[in-house]
Amino acid sequence: MPLNHHPCSSSCSSCTSQFFSNPSSPTGVKHSPNSVGQATDQHRELDFEMGIPQKRSAGNTPVRTVSQERTLLRSDIERYCHHNIDIVNFAVNVWGVDRDQAQRIMGKAWQLDRQWFQVYSRTRREAELHEPFRKLTSILLMRVVRELGCSSTRSVEGIWDQKGNKSLVECQLGKRPDMLKFFGMVPKLPTRATVLTVYEFKRSKSWLEPVPEDPMATRSAPDARPASKSRPRAPTARPTSSAQIITLPPHLDDAPKQRPKSLKRLSGDEESEPDAKPRSKRQRLMESDLQTASYALECLASTSRYFTVCFVIFNFDITILYFDRILALRVARFNFRDEPAKLALALYGLNSCDRQQAGFDPHLRVWPTTFPPNPRLVEKIEQPVAKLEGSYFEIEGCSGQENSDKAIHCFRVHSIISQPQDLIGRATAVYKVRKATPNSNYSRDNYVLKVSWPLRSRPSEVEFVRHLWSTLPSALHVHLPTLEFYATFTPQELDLPWTRLDLGLTDDNYHERVLRAFCSRFYKPLWEADSIDEFKQIWLDCLECHHAAWKTGKVLHRDLSENNLMFYRDANGDVKGVLNDWDMASYIDENGLIIRSGAYHRTGTLPFMATDLLISEGGLEHHFRHELESFVYLLVWAALHYDLQDHVKDDPKPEVADWNGPTYEISASAKNSFFTMPYYAQDVYKQARPEWAGVIRDWIQPLRDLFDDARYAARKVKKPEDATYDGILTFETFTAKIGVTPRDWEKLSL
Repeated sequence: MPLNHHPCSSSCSSCTSQFFSNPSSPTGVKHSPNSVGQATDQHRELDFEMGIPQKRSAGNTPVRTVSQERTLLRSDIERYCHHNIDIVNFAVNVWGVDRDQAQRIMGKAWQLDRQWFQVYSRTRREAELHEPFRKLTSILLMRVVRELGCSSTRSVEGIWDQKGNKSLVECQLGKRPDMLKFFGMVPKLPTRATVLTVYEFKRSKSWLEPVPEDPMATRSAPDARPASKSRPRAPTARPTSSAQIITLPPHLDDAPKQRPKSLKRLSGDEESEPDAKPRSKRQRLMESDLQTASYALECLASTSRYFTVCFVIFNFDITILYFDRILALRVARFNFRDEPAKLALALYGLNSCDRQQAGFDPHLRVWPTTFPPNPRLVEKIEQPVAKLEGSYFEIEGCSGQENSDKAIHCFRVHSIISQPQDLIGRATAVYKVRKATPNSNYSRDNYVLKVSWPLRSRPSEVEFVRHLWSTLPSALHVHLPTLEFYATFTPQELDLPWTRLDLGLTDDNYHERVLRAFCSRFYKPLWEADSIDEFKQIWLDCLECHHAAWKTGKVLHRDLSENNLMFYRDANGDVKGVLNDWDMASYIDENGLIIRSGAYHRTGTLPFMATDLLISEGGLEHHFRHELESFVYLLVWAALHYDLQDHVKDDPKPEVADWNGPTYEISASAKNSFFTMPYYAQDVYKQARPEWAGVIRDWIQPLRDLFDDARYAARKVKKPEDATYDGILTFETFTAKIGVTPRDWEKLSL
């Protein structure tokens, strides 16, 4: 039976001498109905890992500083960073440089332009390094082009140089990159979408040295240069005074990472490293590496990009860094004064790569190949997509039909629901799309396309959805997401550059991820219900679907949030709640215990996570009662923030701000107080919108009493039965407390 039956109401290239030729939401605002419309994995499971996603209208997330971001990036990257990559192998496998040409470049005694080299050498201010570096590298690149006899079939040019004094428009932390190189000319309104690489300049206070009589004619060997006897240490990254902030959802992913020193451990994993200290054999990243990683993070998040490359120039030393969703590469550092051939090779590789070799998603296009040619877009066909809205994904995969064959499916991006901001991790992006057909027609209905990089070892969302469709009574199918399309790609199938390098991958420095695409119907969020009664019906639909999935389907959802309880309207205009986003679910055994697919994980969305799980360090079993606790928090959150008349949600109220952290302990303490301290609960109720008074009286307060009674009873015995607190917290007691009789889904399916 197809899973898409029920309707949804939501309708050798080379370079030129012009390489360096171009020098040049507020607090209290309500969230629009279209800003968040589909569940994402912005709040996910993680073993010693904190992703850094950014939701466009997520008012229920704590803020982040530049310092916190870099701390999290260190834990994100350091474990998976592979050092001392040979620059020839890097240029060949990343930028697609012909190996013979690479060896030819490396074997020539190149000379740097003496005039601009002297200017660079005598420059004292960091920002003044940019122009001489651009001039001397432009001249060097021209010499490489002449030496190789390249024809100018395509040029990559365009430098955005604001000397570290200006942020791009979409940067929310006020970060100011030193210099950006774009794929092509600099756009009129520069964004991260088409950035080819980032240049970060550093200098030491005592780096000035006399310029030798002729230091530029040194022959460079392919191996690394001998270590200098005296070399200044890299300074720490430039502090920022920006007051801008970026949201930090409590992202919980699924792979072990090194624990950040300055932050509490973000989750537990009994199979990963037990302590926070990096192993002695693991090289630490410099602050300048982390600074460029933060720029790489933004570049990857701007579009569906696979990887990006950045340059750190510290005095005469250059470090080239590669970042994707699985690992990082760090090319062996070289001194371009002593080894100009390595700089020449890097410049040539950077300026001869096509868009796929530059890391841009080949599935994302400005115009689909299955459509008739568009004369207005001929020049842009092979360019990276500058704006996601209006672009097209062309992906080979399967439809929702059983045993369907692979085919090219085309989706036109209508809007961005969520963009990732974790660098190495799941990095889920969610788009509102319409299906496109070869005759240039588009579907009437809207859909959601989710693209992510989960661990290969985890069961896919497609598997869980198919399983539930096959095991649950047919009457419940309208409360499950549809399956319209899916696809999975391994790193080898995507031809990621590092798959051709001998990296010595181990369980300690590598966890295999795959790229997964999943399409389902577009559903509406809870706050777009027309009335309290409609909201309650949607909530009940999801509650009963969740229970049936656990009891009959042997699946525990494990990530209940306001973005995963959704709805649509049937042909009669009645609401149907849909429990969405099953990619963090787990199978359970006959005893109701999770069947582990890997290490222990602590999953959830911080404001809605059970307090036990927040303080358990990941070692506590995730029970059904924890999910019931999440349903209570969803009711409270809605009563305080949902304006159903205008279909918007307010920013978090002060009384529940701590539910969202910023640490697990703070969130657990605040929510525990809601159950144990009546005066705090009353303060919370006073923050609720007036129209929700009935829900507080009839549902929230009785459920609060139920949980308070269960916790009190558990404290009276030494070893309480953990799954239900000796039968006090069950689906039956939960629904009875609010005066609801669960439906007989087997009977309704007849």
